[in-house]
Amino acid sequence: MKTEPISIVAIHGVGNRKSGELLTAAAKGLSANGEVSLATRLEFFRGDQYQRAVISDHPSVANVFEVTWDDLSPPARDPIRLIIHAFSVVSSMLRLADDGVAFAGCRLSLGKIYRWMFMALLVWCIYPPIAMIGAFDTSTSRHIFWAAAVFLVTLLIAWLLKPYDRNFRFGYAWAGAALVFALFPLIDKASASPLLKISTWAYTSFQGLTGLVLFLTIGEVWFRSKNIRSEQKLCRMGLLYLPFALISGVGAIVWVGWLWFAQQVFAAETVSAWSRAYLKQISYDLAFMESVLGVGVAVCAILLLWPAHAIIQDKQSGAQVHNRLVWVLRMLPWVLIAVAVLYWVHLPLLLEHGECVAFKTWIEQPLARLMGRYPSSECPRIMSIYAASALRLVPFLPWLFGPFRTLLDVVGDVMLYLDGDGHLSRENIRIATRNRFRKALLLATQEAQGKPVVIIAHSQGTVIAADVLSEGDWANVWFVSLGSPIGSLYWRFMGENTVARPKYPWLNLYRDGDYIAGGKGFGDHREVSAVFHEESLGPGRHGDYFEDPEVWSRVIKWLDSHPEINS
Repeated sequence: MKTEPISIVAIHGVGNRKSGELLTAAAKGLSANGEVSLATRLEFFRGDQYQRAVISDHPSVANVFEVTWDDLSPPARDPIRLIIHAFSVVSSMLRLADDGVAFAGCRLSLGKIYRWMFMALLVWCIYPPIAMIGAFDTSTSRHIFWAAAVFLVTLLIAWLLKPYDRNFRFGYAWAGAALVFALFPLIDKASASPLLKISTWAYTSFQGLTGLVLFLTIGEVWFRSKNIRSEQKLCRMGLLYLPFALISGVGAIVWVGWLWFAQQVFAAETVSAWSRAYLKQISYDLAFMESVLGVGVAVCAILLLWPAHAIIQDKQSGAQVHNRLVWVLRMLPWVLIAVAVLYWVHLPLLLEHGECVAFKTWIEQPLARLMGRYPSSECPRIMSIYAASALRLVPFLPWLFGPFRTLLDVVGDVMLYLDGDGHLSRENIRIATRNRFRKALLLATQEAQGKPVVIIAHSQGTVIAADVLSEGDWANVWFVSLGSPIGSLYWRFMGENTVARPKYPWLNLYRDGDYIAGGKGFGDHREVSAVFHEESLGPGRHGDYFEDPEVWSRVIKWLDSHPEINS
């Protein structure tokens, strides 16, 4: 039995789909068996606009409504937006790491404590010791200028980040503390060294304490979580330690930037005096620990490039890519354990000597030569150590360009959607994307007047569609997912409750080489829907589903196999 012409609501996945592109792609796929004519127009409905194509020459499809949503979560390109976007994603990662993990008889998990320490302490503790550089200068004007500069920069960063997690507001307190610490020596010059000691102690203590809580939180996730798959434990652990790794590398860059700026503002004697006092107060071997941290973070970044490279090269099946990802997630905690052990083992040796001794001169000398000669005898040493440490971020740089950047955008969109508080600017991503799709579906069903409406969604669009379909009672609606991450990524790695199960007839199509779909559809997630069917389209990648004639042939065949669609 042939179905009467249907209306389609099409929603894309992650990527910069311009308005109208999805309609063109659908027309290309539908034209495999003959010429297709379409007339497009804008539909305005409840504050949103949608492109609609009226197809006049196809026996099975009458209308296609296009839903775009990439403008709600645009990829960041300029430096300021990139920083804001990164911290918004980091905030979502830390909330998701703790969300949904149940612990027997425990209301306040270590994950919540760790997130608070990360946002309120770890991001900001670097600024008081930096602000104290001016206190070692004899010029009052330069002293005040430096204190004001550190205060305003910290204030600006807190203002930019506070919308993404309320704990970032502690940056205002740290800005005030940095200003007070920096300016108090104007009243009592002898207080400079004691205040630097306090600020350095706070900086190193909060770093070490946050690292310890991170280690304990990972143990809590692994040993105390209930009814959770091993992949989900590994994923939540990654959501905990990857932000820590990134912020530690960013901290090294911040140190280098401020120290370079200090050498442009102050005389060599000022920087030398501060440097000697700072090194004396550090409670661990600076060169040794920065080297250990740098190597550990770099190893993690290199390991993560392994499954990503397989995706870009397109030489592995989707299942093999996922197997690589799971293997990497199993290896990363051991890197973290090795770093923690080296830290705690080296402390007794350091305390025995009673001073900070450089780990190896070969860490400092090559960097010092690359960076040039400085008038200060101590600052080049500190700068070279932090510069060497900042190299840990080099393996992360590929994620900022080309196809790796696309993968990073995918991760960002997933995190911001899953997190109930995830947003960019003032817009909640989950609510905004669902609202836009919900209104398009309402428009299509109203115009169809009981006739069939088929939702065809790709990738992240399948997640949005599934969640909206689970909320209401829609008449004569059918669901087709293409390259869906619902089973392969969301349910497998983040938990069964992350995406709803719509109760409507559901066809899932995927390709064997689709890294998002995992190359095997929903796998062991059998209880998907009351009427669920899935098929492999054979070899192929994650993109260009709407352009594929085989997709439309399978969809129409599936609809024809259900006579009730016209009842």
